[in-house]
Amino acid sequence: MKAMTDTALPQRTVWPRLYGTAARIGMIVPPSNTTNESETAAFAPPGVTVHTTRMRLHLDAGKPGFEEEVYADLDAAVDLLAPLEPTVVVYACTAGSMLLPRADVIARMERRAGCPAITTSGAIQDALSALGVTRVAVATPYEEPLNAHERHWFEDQGIGVTAIGGLDICVTTREVRNLCRVPEDVLENLAADVLARGGAPEALQLSCTDLPTFHLIERFENRFGLPVVSSNQATFWAALRASGVNDPVTGLGRLLTI
Repeated sequence: MKAMTDTALPQRTVWPRLYGTAARIGMIVPPSNTTNESETAAFAPPGVTVHTTRMRLHLDAGKPGFEEEVYADLDAAVDLLAPLEPTVVVYACTAGSMLLPRADVIARMERRAGCPAITTSGAIQDALSALGVTRVAVATPYEEPLNAHERHWFEDQGIGVTAIGGLDICVTTREVRNLCRVPEDVLENLAADVLARGGAPEALQLSCTDLPTFHLIERFENRFGLPVVSSNQATFWAALRASGVNDPVTGLGRLLTI
């Protein structure tokens, strides 16, 4: 068969877009993350495609030049996604996106990408608001210093934390590869523990974009009788809504029905 070349094409040929007709989600994930893009792609509605690039993990907010380093890496990542003409770009890192002002990050991403932008932490905030939640119990795979950082972030957003518990995985060492390997029974026991500490939580929040949660959300909601908001689920919900995709997605709990 003769190879197809530009000169062989009629001048007015219009190529059909076979994929991403409803939305194209451009996602920026930490370098070790294998869960977020996998879960999002697995549940993407027809016509929605997911496209990822990676960015260094930045968590040392006290380091000199911290903001400049984060923004430089974020700019480079957005520039890699912009040519695919995404309907939304996403900074898909829970703890990392909590370290900079949401409005500043989003404005910067939107200028470079030319489309709406969201962050995982902002998506969590919006998801809890959409569900009418003001108090949460939080389960994470992290160690205590990072849990304390997350507690302060929630409280700064006016969201009460009735309890927060983690699995002591350090994300700045090779232990980070274990975030995606948390057994579901371990996560379920942790969720039960933080909910049992009292304080009348209105929802359970499962934090970390490398923590597999999509297959557990409805089970946890049925067992605990509360809405469950995970980092990836909230990010997915916000990305769809920002792209104009408003159809419910089954199997991911109450959030994806609103």
